[in-house]
Amino acid sequence: AAQDIERKDEFLSAMSHELRTPLNGIIGLSDSMIAGACGPLPEKAVKTISTVKLSGKRLLQLINDILDAAKMKQGMLVIKHEKVDIKRLVSDVLDLSLPLVRKGVRLINNVGNVPKIVGDNGRIVQILYNLVGNATKFTRAGTVSVSAGVVEGKVYITVSDTGVGIPPDKIDKIFEAFEQVDMSTTRRFGGTGLGLHLVKELVKAHSGRISVQSKVGR
Repeated sequence: AAQDIERKDEFLSAMSHELRTPLNGIIGLSDSMIAGACGPLPEKAVKTISTVKLSGKRLLQLINDILDAAKMKQGMLVIKHEKVDIKRLVSDVLDLSLPLVRKGVRLINNVGNVPKIVGDNGRIVQILYNLVGNATKFTRAGTVSVSAGVVEGKVYITVSDTGVGIPPDKIDKIFEAFEQVDMSTTRRFGGTGLGLHLVKELVKAHSGRISVQSKVGR
């Protein structure tokens, strides 16, 4: 059984590498067309190409998550030590997340002046993008907000939403690999359940911790 899991992981990793090249090509060509490389385009065409680009980016993010999960399992994931400006990163992530938001939902940046921390800028963007993306996926109306502050000399970041909420007996399971609250969640909202598992591991790799507070319907 362990050998089968190892072979499955190797297959997923190999396929993910193979998919990245054509996906990057699709994203790059979409960018070029939007920028006018093929001449002026009608507004409808630009909107369609933008959708293609966004879909490509979402799939690329999933592929990167699969590859990172495989690296973590092998103990090969590298965390850089850089100065991290939390306020700027949150602003960038919320801009990237705008296309994911349903009508009637607002993204709010409540991050004030927090000190810079040492960490991996790319990985922290990955953490925030997964958390904000997860919040927008389950929020049909209201807000998704990000705040940050300092408690006892440690910087904390909070992602809050007015989404559907999580039953108390399911909270401990949401950070497990390929875990969803239930199959009806997958059918209604999509997703693989890998993102939050990766978030937890990346937070741990930064010597941090992550927790959840939730009520159903809030």
